[in-house]
Amino acid sequence: MGCNPRIEEGKYLLQAIEKKTGFAVAILSKQDIWQWTRGRFKVASELDRALAILIERNYLREHTLDKGTVGRKLVEYELNPAIGTESISKIVATV
Repeated sequence: MGCNPRIEEGKYLLQAIEKKTGFAVAILSKQDIWQWTRGRFKVASELDRALAILIERNYLREHTLDKGTVGRKLVEYELNPAIGTESISKIVATV
């Protein structure tokens, strides 16, 4: 029996963030995250589901910034600082 597909997406996303940043970057843009994972998440709604898993489990915190201009708002994610102190295998086991 496989795990919940949403959980698997969250694990994949967390591993991609770790691979690209080493958890050394505190703030990530949604655009950067999508660029790193666009082979797996073809549309934004798929990425949003994976991000929601990590937000629910307090791995990420969402910030929406108003750029002061007309258009889309900038969405950034803040990594939980405690992540950097744990091994990725331990974190992924708990997602």
